[in-house]
Amino acid sequence: LSDHSYQPFLRELLPDRNIYVGALSGKKSGQIARLQGGIAPMLTIADNIIPASGSVVVTVDVPFLNNYLQISGQLYGVRGVLSAVDNVHYFTRSQAGVAVEIDVVTPFVQSITDTDYAFRTAVIWAGNNDFEAAYRPEVDNNVQRMVDYLRPQDKRFIVIGMAIADYPERH
Repeated sequence: LSDHSYQPFLRELLPDRNIYVGALSGKKSGQIARLQGGIAPMLTIADNIIPASGSVVVTVDVPFLNNYLQISGQLYGVRGVLSAVDNVHYFTRSQAGVAVEIDVVTPFVQSITDTDYAFRTAVIWAGNNDFEAAYRPEVDNNVQRMVDYLRPQDKRFIVIGMAIADYPERH
């Protein structure tokens, strides 16, 4: 199956709904939850300082962004954008201000407007890349966190289960 191959079927079953698919293929459930907003990625910055302007390299607890994808949000109350280029993550302030000292490990809180699910049905398809049985409780928890992240008025979602198949190349 190709990426998002279920979309035509969902569009046929739910013709009046705008289906939202925001995941990237090849990601584990924790990465998908970070991309969606259900889990706030934890960031560290050298010297624990957000500079007064511009970008700063950050270390992410679980890398989840692909090249040139950007997510708006806040880091220690400072509005900005989290992005990645060649597996290096950056936080870029939205507006210049004073340098801000932050905790050693600080959550990046995604802006809900980046994932505005109003009038959309969120499709959550996680777990296929967490194929080891030991990850099952973690996958369930990550899916629950994604559902919980949806605003109450927008809680329209579909959870697609794991594909059952034999992947000899993974053994």
